[in-house]
Amino acid sequence: PFLWDTKEKDQQRTAWMKPKYNTDEEQDPLTVVKADTNSLYHYYRTFIRLRSNNDILALGDMEASTIKEKGTAAFYRVYEGKKLLIIHNLSDKKVEIPVNEELKTFSQKFFTTHPTNTIEGEHTHLQPYSTLILEKI
Repeated sequence: PFLWDTKEKDQQRTAWMKPKYNTDEEQDPLTVVKADTNSLYHYYRTFIRLRSNNDILALGDMEASTIKEKGTAAFYRVYEGKKLLIIHNLSDKKVEIPVNEELKTFSQKFFTTHPTNTIEGEHTHLQPYSTLILEKI
């Protein structure tokens, strides 16, 4: 069962079965997660809002990128002649991606999940578990 609130406050909590996976010891209820601005709830909420308000992300086709750094996933979203480069750092380590010809044309920051994700000189820096979306200048 889904945990909406702390056990003491959750009057709708399932009582007809013993929870196996969603227990107070294993999961924080939604009220607790909503209060934490760094929670997965807010992370997804940010991405849903971003995608809903941008036609390129919502309707665009995906195209492969030449960026193949270990621990990253990179691709384009293309829609009506516009293109965004999305780079996800899926690792628990900071990643430096050499600025190649592809990255040189996408040097304007469109969105990032971490303020220190940057393009500096010959490298793009991505913090662990973060995303950087770039657009053409």
